[in-house]
Amino acid sequence: MTGAPGCFGSGQPSFRVIRIGVEMSGSLSKVVTVVCFLAAAAGISGRSGAMLAAGLPAFDVASVKRAAPGDRSSAYRTSGGVVSLHNFTLAELLVEAYGVKSYQIAGPRWVESKELKYVVEARYPADTPKDQVRPMLQALLAERFGLKTHRETKELPVYALMTDGRLTKLKKAGEGSDEYSNRGYIAGAYSMSDLADELSDRVERPVLDRTALAGTFEIELRFTPDDLARNEPQRNDTAGSDSRARYRDRPSLFTAMQEQLGLRLVAKKARIELVVVDHAERTPTEN
Repeated sequence: MTGAPGCFGSGQPSFRVIRIGVEMSGSLSKVVTVVCFLAAAAGISGRSGAMLAAGLPAFDVASVKRAAPGDRSSAYRTSGGVVSLHNFTLAELLVEAYGVKSYQIAGPRWVESKELKYVVEARYPADTPKDQVRPMLQALLAERFGLKTHRETKELPVYALMTDGRLTKLKKAGEGSDEYSNRGYIAGAYSMSDLADELSDRVERPVLDRTALAGTFEIELRFTPDDLARNEPQRNDTAGSDSRARYRDRPSLFTAMQEQLGLRLVAKKARIELVVVDHAERTPTEN
């Protein structure tokens, strides 16, 4: 939409007004007026004067707001000059903004709360170098959430993902293999680094790849979820009984790793760099 710099609109979380503007190209001036009006009505702002004055990279236009209550969907897209993060916790937004793992975010518990999720949508010139997008997202979160962070390194308990000598259990993945996982199942084509990331969420501790294995491998792992392995009570007794019956014959994750993949998780300590949240507001400022 040439001739309308800074105009961006969205009556919905997607960028439908932009597409409408392209389709209604019979009168550009009228289309631009409609788009700009809807942008204001939707609460989408252009570049922040404070961010530009400070020399910080900034999106052309951006919207940051609380996700709708009860919305369980989650999506992430960055392409063609568009960044869209739907239904993310603040911790998850920080993972994307700083390019770190989830276990590298430290701060108040609410930043990880599933009850506090957000929708971020922003546009930037399509020819913007990829390495500029993350600093732009960092600056946006700092502005809208009053976010203040610092980095520090701490020694933390971790698991090292290692081989146990039986590499015949791992097969190189073919092309087109997808990843799939649920509560007691992990399958698909994984690099060892990606598998370590997946396991980190399961064992609630950083898992570091120490296998020295390159490439991707076909993974199929069936195990008993950790809470059931510990025999923790379930919120719903019937659901808990059904879950235990379903996983009754499966080994723990640690045993399954050795028996099914020829890999093991070894408890260690390691120095991990953290992004520490010093301050953040639960409600982002108006767009």
